[in-house]
Amino acid sequence: ACSAGGATIETLKAYVLSQNTPE
Repeated sequence: ACSAGGATIETLKAYVLSQNTPE
């Protein structure tokens, strides 16, 4: 991730995948 936006997106993606909790 060169840009801050890319880093943010990757972080959010990793966060969502980490949570991955069923409703």
